[in-house]
Amino acid sequence: MVDPPVPPRAGLSDHGGEGPPQDQGRPRHLVAAGTTNKEAARRLFIGEATVKTHLLHLYAELGVRDRAAAVAAADKAGLLDRPARTPPPGR
Repeated sequence: MVDPPVPPRAGLSDHGGEGPPQDQGRPRHLVAAGTTNKEAARRLFIGEATVKTHLLHLYAELGVRDRAAAVAAADKAGLLDRPARTPPPGR
């Protein structure tokens, strides 16, 4: 009996150039929320080295060199989900 082919994991196949693959999105949001690599790894049930690899790929894709610049560039590009801001009362 032959096993059926296994589909590629989300985010590892070509994603059409519309932002980072799914696997890189999860660490991206955790880093934007201020978590450390260690904490992101714990929450995602992956190794800390895997988080670092995802972030290095994200830095390359965004053309940045560090965590703060990556968060700023991702936010500017609309890659981070942000809750809608409501104006303060009385304005």
